[in-house]
Amino acid sequence: MINLTNEQKELFAYIDGILPGDGHLKYDFRDEKQYEFAVMMSQLSGDADLYPGKLKSLELMKAYQEQHGLQENEPQTADGWTNMFKIPGLNLTTDGTIASNGLATVVGGYASMNLALIVQSRKTKDIVAHGFNNDFAKALLTVSTAASTSKEIDVNSYLHYQYTTSSGSETASPQSGLVKKQDNGGTTGDPVITAPARTTTKPNNPKAINIGLGRPWTDQGGDSQFDYAWYESTQDHPIGKIPFVGSATFSQAISTPLEPNTNFLLDIYVADEVGGGGAQLNPTDLDTVYKAFSIDSGNDAKLNWSLPAGASTTDPGNPIVFGNVTWSSDILAISIVKSPLFYPGDGSLAFATSKLRFSDSDRWMERIYEAD
Repeated sequence: MINLTNEQKELFAYIDGILPGDGHLKYDFRDEKQYEFAVMMSQLSGDADLYPGKLKSLELMKAYQEQHGLQENEPQTADGWTNMFKIPGLNLTTDGTIASNGLATVVGGYASMNLALIVQSRKTKDIVAHGFNNDFAKALLTVSTAASTSKEIDVNSYLHYQYTTSSGSETASPQSGLVKKQDNGGTTGDPVITAPARTTTKPNNPKAINIGLGRPWTDQGGDSQFDYAWYESTQDHPIGKIPFVGSATFSQAISTPLEPNTNFLLDIYVADEVGGGGAQLNPTDLDTVYKAFSIDSGNDAKLNWSLPAGASTTDPGNPIVFGNVTWSSDILAISIVKSPLFYPGDGSLAFATSKLRFSDSDRWMERIYEAD
């Protein structure tokens, strides 16, 4: 627990008032209060004394923006990857305490990256959980809050990020911003994932689930090197395909019928750990995924989904297809599927979140988390 001063609480309130509708603010340090807020977030993270360069970076960014203005648009590659900053999880853990996690990925990688993750009580306006992380010369960085004793669910999570893209360059301005996520007090369903799973006895990578793109359908399972294979005739622009089959059971009945973008929302995105950048699932591909979710006929508190792997040209399965981005031959990525849905009656939210980590180098996939 960190008790904030009235001045600090006022800065949070000010930022809340100017946040765009998508909850992502790129700081404009020509606004002195935005600069003060960024400095405060760096100090609250707990490592400002260890890394004084964080505050110096903010000073440089302020000076750059005062001279050149604000860079409005995030860079995007021709293959569809763009910078991405997300808070995948904000909910109660199995012991009933509040926790959150965040990620940041930059196209082409970063020279340095600092993340501060703050969970604020909406009642007291004090900090009930926080965490920080930093790294150098990578493309993706994650952060999680440290263990908290708070069981409060009426909270907001704020991910403050700042990074440089060119070490030692006088022309490269540091970049910084904020992402906000609100917890509506919903419970979290614990997903049971049956695919992807190990299907081969001789995996190319024994510590991971292996996926082959552009491989014969027969090159999967058994004693092959892949757990799953997807035949693609064209390798210039390989399309990532992820089998996803499972279920999640909640504490009460799910509101019916499931209506996409009304009482049932899917948030699916992927982040490239090697080349940097992320991408939301294309709306057209998302429509297909929605149709694969249903409420169990024998348990109205259970959500099922079936996006199975393929077996042949005539039985290509129905995987999650990231058709809006091209997969490089050495990709290592994290894919996140979050399915908020509503309970009937009180209209409260419930969540099921699955995180998948996979690579397209030797075409392998590894599940790192099943649920927040």
